[in-house]
Amino acid sequence: MTFTLPYGLDAVLELEMASDALLAVADAPTEPPLADVAGAVSTALKEPINFPPLAQATVSGDRIAVVVESGVPQSVDLVIGTVQSLLACGADAANITVVLATDSINMAADNVRAILQRQPDNNLPCDGCHIVTHDPTDQASLCHVGVSADERAIRINHIIHEADLVLPIGCLRSPCAPGFRGIHGGLFPSFSDSETIDRFRWCECLESDARQAKLREEPAEVARLLGILLTIQVLPGLSGCAARVLAGETRSVERLGKQLCEAAWHFDVPQRASLVVAALSGGAEQQTWENVASSLASAARAVEEDGAIVLCSELSEVPGPMLRQLSQLVETDDLSQAIRHQGAFDAWVTMELAKATARGPVYLLSRLEDDVVEEMGVAPIADLAEIGRLVSRYTSCILMGHAQHRLPMVLGEEAVR
Repeated sequence: MTFTLPYGLDAVLELEMASDALLAVADAPTEPPLADVAGAVSTALKEPINFPPLAQATVSGDRIAVVVESGVPQSVDLVIGTVQSLLACGADAANITVVLATDSINMAADNVRAILQRQPDNNLPCDGCHIVTHDPTDQASLCHVGVSADERAIRINHIIHEADLVLPIGCLRSPCAPGFRGIHGGLFPSFSDSETIDRFRWCECLESDARQAKLREEPAEVARLLGILLTIQVLPGLSGCAARVLAGETRSVERLGKQLCEAAWHFDVPQRASLVVAALSGGAEQQTWENVASSLASAARAVEEDGAIVLCSELSEVPGPMLRQLSQLVETDDLSQAIRHQGAFDAWVTMELAKATARGPVYLLSRLEDDVVEEMGVAPIADLAEIGRLVSRYTSCILMGHAQHRLPMVLGEEAVR
């Protein structure tokens, strides 16, 4: 039988395999992409979940910070819908500042500004608002907002700290997803200083589960200190698109968002497979090493020990300095200690890739040069036909589309974070 698996922006993998070898296939989520993302934001803000309409949450003269977290699908459309909603409520464009995360791919301030200036609605001119990119190394742009439970200074971008209304725009994730930090996890530490960002990176790949759980309490505490009660969250859909927009009181949105993520992205498999073929979907903004790591972590939940993982992508992002040293790091007696001596920038990604290659063979279809892939201990895939030959060598297989969001659940096994 022929089975298809989309990857990248619009590429498709076709596989011929015996039906009895296929244990499970997860392709499209239950939620289709939104046709009008900006309109969906406006609708959500008119009737927020367990929260007054946006018009009652702000008054003339309020300084407003629209905080766009990293990895949010269709970010520009979300910004347009949010800014237009604020203007419709009487906000002054000059008092609105859009704060972008440092690593928001394709969300450069000049790009967003140019798009806002092209908006056709002359009654609601968006081009007067300010757009800045957060710089965690710029000490002058940061404010002290309090002290964490373990007595560490909490610092945040001063625009966010000084705003009368903070509107975070984030991406919904399952509590079982790798690196989950709660509904405020995209706000903090991303808009803090470099030291805090690195501290989270180290903890998420090197510390115990109990320490990581403790760390996940910090973003909620920061949101409380900033007085954030209203949030905008997006359910990711097919190929890097937005499938649903939620706006409302943070805890209510978090509860509903968890249900939506489980319905859209969790899927049951009867048993682990000797081969998992995973596909990283979406355009350039989705083809990142962070999403590669998330995809491998998801595939690892469904593959047998010593089983193989094939990841189909259109990745072209150059690996970070630690990733380039991965083959050397895995040869050390204590991988965690070896990673600890490196920079924190790509520590989590490196650890996930190291765990994947230690478990069994990892094959990668990408746009990277073969030698770049090989030096990380990963086998490069030359073409789609090679994947077909790989599939024929294994007795059981699971196909997993949109792998950066998927969470396979093996029947009879306890769910793990």
